Amino acid sequence: MKTYQLLLLSICVLSFSGCGDCFVPTPIVPNEKPIVREATIAVFNSTIDTLNNRTPVPEFNIATFRFPYSSYSSGDLPNNQKFSAGPWTFAEKDYPLTGYTTTYTFNSPPNSLMDGDILVESVTLPPISLEPETRLRFKGDVFPINASLKTDDANIFATYVQNLGKQSNPGSNLAFCAFYDASALTYKQDSTGNNYSIVASNPTGNPKTFIFPSSWPLNIKTLSVLPPFRNVIANDLSNYSVRFNIGDVFYYKAQNGTNFFVLISNIQEGVLAPKVRRVTVKFAEAYKCEECKEN
Repeated sequence: MKTYQLLLLSICVLSFSGCGDCFVPTPIVPNEKPIVREATIAVFNSTIDTLNNRTPVPEFNIATFRFPYSSYSSGDLPNNQKFSAGPWTFAEKDYPLTGYTTTYTFNSPPNSLMDGDILVESVTLPPISLEPETRLRFKGDVFPINASLKTDDANIFATYVQNLGKQSNPGSNLAFCAFYDASALTYKQDSTGNNYSIVASNPTGNPKTFIFPSSWPLNIKTLSVLPPFRNVIANDLSNYSVRFNIGDVFYYKAQNGTNFFVLISNIQEGVLAPKVRRVTVKFAEAYKCEECKEN
């Protein structure tokens, strides 16, 4: 088996200048099930009560979920410190309008600025929706699978993951991994706009306020860089999210290069006040498919 893996590595090296697109999977033991873990993530909420000494609202949560590097961990929930005091706000003086201070405010991080892999953008429950649904924001690459696994049983999910590869491409785990990896899209590319605001203010100006883009002066709209940020903080500041229901399964390529199958096992509202809404996922490595990378 080691000879087989070395042969695959050699093919990677000969076929590509680097091996970033080539997989060297760990051999599969047919009766060995993957290790299933679980994570629960609350809806991202950076709201501050401005009428009550700028204290966080009861539903305040600035954590996202980050997938682990190995099966020895169930991942972690990093806080985005930019939002620790509420919406992330920063200002620029005399830019791009002389005499005005431009204030930039983000209520939540766009995909490109997320610290973790998954941010819960929203949870919608009946009767507003027919069944519980959520919108998730991703930092890595995601591919929704056309399946619904209505279970919270770790053993059933492990068997499902085990069988998925066999059904997708029997006898060729390399092709199986490559197929899902090629199908996955960064952020899923399903834009939901943005949730930042840009306001330029001058107490003695005429007018005193410009709001981008609705009332932005036409001559400034001709700037080569729009939106009007002095520094490029990310190449893409739009928000992209994917809608899921309970039982949905997706393939995900995490920021750390590890590939997972993920099950939406629960979408719920808390029992105790303030009844925070949360999403629970079960996940397991996609047959521990490893993407070889240059050192």
